[in-house]
Amino acid sequence: IKLVNKKIPDLFLLSGGGNDLLNKAVLSSIIKTNTNICEQKDKTHIDCFVNQKKLERRIEIIIAGIKIIANELQDIFEENKAKFEQDSTKLSIPREFKTIPLFVHGYDYINVKKEQENCPFLQRIFFRCQWLYPVVKDFDPEIQRKIAKHLIDEFNKALKKLSEDQAF
Repeated sequence: IKLVNKKIPDLFLLSGGGNDLLNKAVLSSIIKTNTNICEQKDKTHIDCFVNQKKLERRIEIIIAGIKIIANELQDIFEENKAKFEQDSTKLSIPREFKTIPLFVHGYDYINVKKEQENCPFLQRIFFRCQWLYPVVKDFDPEIQRKIAKHLIDEFNKALKKLSEDQAF
């Protein structure tokens, strides 16, 4: 963000949240390992495996962090607006100056079983590609996929809602 003070970017791409949601410590608190409570329910229902309140809370924390970054960008923009307007000829995307466009992106589904196989070498050395698997390895592969899909769907839904928020 400090570099934005020196040179106006055409846009700001914020790639964040995925590792904050899919790290082992967070997942260990969200994923239920004792599914005995589901004996009366459909044993494949997502509520048997995911603590929805904890998931929603974690996503709220991540979204709050994104909003903080967006507000900081807006503050920098406001403080440097005159300079940015003067330097507007250097932009590749002409626009009326109201703010620095901020882009966030959603996430695709992960193949839980193959997350380690598809991991680049250096990340593999430091176990950087073991997100979901260590927490769900004891579940049936169909349940693993269902959990992964639910986590990603909930996070993407929150990102979409954030991007549609006019105040943001």
